[in-house]
Amino acid sequence: MSTPAPERPHRGGRPRNAAIDGQVLSAAVDLVIDKGMAGFSIERLAAHTGIAKTTIYRRWRSGDEVLQDALASLHLVQQEFGEGPLEPVLVERVWQLYRSMIGTRAGRLIAELIPDVHRRPELFEVYWTQVVRPGRAAMVDRLRRAVADGELRAGTDPEFLVEMLIGPVLSGALFLPGAMTEEQAAFHVRTVLAGLRPDTKE
Repeated sequence: MSTPAPERPHRGGRPRNAAIDGQVLSAAVDLVIDKGMAGFSIERLAAHTGIAKTTIYRRWRSGDEVLQDALASLHLVQQEFGEGPLEPVLVERVWQLYRSMIGTRAGRLIAELIPDVHRRPELFEVYWTQVVRPGRAAMVDRLRRAVADGELRAGTDPEFLVEMLIGPVLSGALFLPGAMTEEQAAFHVRTVLAGLRPDTKE
């Protein structure tokens, strides 16, 4: 799913054309997916789109700025959690995340960007604030409610539990894409939660 490109300050001249912005950002995603970060440049972007480099540079100062806006325009998973018991809700989210990582343009772009984000602080900031934080915050909030409602043991750390649930899924999507099944995703969630259920012994 995509959203309009974030608005950058206009540098004067003719008004920006939203259609050109969208074409450039879509092409940037395609280039990174097809060629990797090493194969991405403004020159190749111009050749790929047929849009002059000067036109692109009037909108973005660098290739990294293009990638920041391209990343910000894509969403990996929906941010809201469904209602219902904790386990099936988490299974649905974990499976959705895995399928998005291996089967959508957003996921494939992120897989190419992840090795480089720590060397590009501005790109990492966009990745964290636009891609990771919203979905992670929603999951943490749902887990906090689960602790408060007695679905999980008192003292459970929701922040760390998110890492336990999501870390192996992202690793599998990056290094063994297509290897996980929905049944395995459900088994993973069930196994993690098994040790965190409230103690029902009298």
